[in-house]
Amino acid sequence: MNIECSLQGAWSRPLPRTHSLPVTVEQLVAASALVGLPTIASGLGASRPLLEMIWRIAIVLANVRPSADGFSWSRSKAYDRLDRSEKIAVSYFLGMVQAQLTARGVLGYSHLVHVDALLLAEGVPLTGMRPDFVAVQLGKRRSEVYGATVEAKGRTNGFDATALAAAKTQARVIPMISGLTPRETIAAEAHFGDSSEWAAVLEDPEWEGERLQIGLEGYLMVYYETVIEAGRETDSWALGDEEFRYSIPGYPFGVRIPRRLVEAYDKTVLLSAEEREQSGLMSEACFTLSKEHQRGAGVDYISLEFSSGLDDDDKLRLFD
Repeated sequence: MNIECSLQGAWSRPLPRTHSLPVTVEQLVAASALVGLPTIASGLGASRPLLEMIWRIAIVLANVRPSADGFSWSRSKAYDRLDRSEKIAVSYFLGMVQAQLTARGVLGYSHLVHVDALLLAEGVPLTGMRPDFVAVQLGKRRSEVYGATVEAKGRTNGFDATALAAAKTQARVIPMISGLTPRETIAAEAHFGDSSEWAAVLEDPEWEGERLQIGLEGYLMVYYETVIEAGRETDSWALGDEEFRYSIPGYPFGVRIPRRLVEAYDKTVLLSAEEREQSGLMSEACFTLSKEHQRGAGVDYISLEFSSGLDDDDKLRLFD
């Protein structure tokens, strides 16, 4: 199934103006699992990451489904039955999930983290205008690291130019991240077309506004915190073949994450913000994995896999 993407306005690098992005069931589920945010009142590690992960996956499986022709993703009948206030909340979340997919699949950013989660981890008050996400592209060395801000919007029906304009305003708040070169801002709007197909519009507005101070090591720590701590809440968390693995309760799939990243995370969370940035533990773990496995941009080293023996029809039945 595909998401049809349209890129509007001027971009800082050459990109195709239209893009038909193939999105598998695995990629859709992974995006919903990883796009999460600690609860607004919690600090790092104080939320319930496994329960939140299960909840996010359930929202996507209940409200998005393959289209009748099997070519695209569309909204479900359950989504259509929601009242207006419920649709606002769900479409907002689906907008974030789609931003995760397009930031990676169309623009090449391997990691996407909520700005609020980063600020909470640093003990910074959540005040003022700010975008939804900071996106990072990690290559094989520090000179190949790039960043961007992302503001995501979701709409139930067709494309809404007013919503995209609002997204452009928030996306212009540019983060300054240690060891990172900001490359672009991204305003992303997810919407359902006339035939209910899930589509995307992306724009890169001019930079302006307040600058956030965010460290790369803290960024990577927050990104991997959710999936590692969620795994540790399960009974299946175990190490094997240099990867930690666990199953997600209630679903026929599990998660794998390299031992090297888990060990770097465990050391990093014990450090102060200044010590984290000086240590370089998380980024060095990522760079080493990239070199060892010959993997470049667009990779975050978390793998989601279905249970053996499931065919494509079994996976699609998750949406019934």
